[in-house]
Amino acid sequence: MAQLPSATTTISEAAAAGAEGLTSLLAIWAPVKTNADLVPRLYSNPEALLTQHGYSRAADYVAMHVSETGKPVLFQGLPIVTQGVLGRFNTSGNTGTSVASISAGGSGPLEETDGVLKVAKGGTIGTDQIQLELSLDGGRTYKQVRLGTANSYAIPYVDLTLNFAAGTLVAGDTVLTWYSSAPRVDQAGLAAARAAL
Repeated sequence: MAQLPSATTTISEAAAAGAEGLTSLLAIWAPVKTNADLVPRLYSNPEALLTQHGYSRAADYVAMHVSETGKPVLFQGLPIVTQGVLGRFNTSGNTGTSVASISAGGSGPLEETDGVLKVAKGGTIGTDQIQLELSLDGGRTYKQVRLGTANSYAIPYVDLTLNFAAGTLVAGDTVLTWYSSAPRVDQAGLAAARAAL
């Protein structure tokens, strides 16, 4: 089962010199695949953060924080030192002839996932309008996915792609389960972020 993201929050009641009025500003550090330059940037719009750094585990939190508090955050993108990994694959529920697999992009998985892939409407890969059900939280929630006649599906944001070999998928089958870990930073990156901040 996927672990919920955790964070440590430290609030300083005294503003730094020249930053009067910013005592409730939240600084967030996270590993990012784009522009991991450690530069502190103020974001009041989560879309701007996604444009600058791409998806990271922090993007969801920034969106919630801005929505709930109406306050911006100071975000620093850190370099990915240890890529996330994919593992614990299980295809034993697949009774069709198409083999489902999953691959990660060049930066590795960008999120911890506990994936479950089911077939809602089966058929032949490349010919029939196949529909899937995808869960990234161990089956607690599912998203409907139209594979159509394609043989792959890029899962938005998390940098994972589902791939399907030639053959058939059978409705009701759980064709693939997997686990992915999230990317990590190191102490040197944290020290550099602290110095830049």
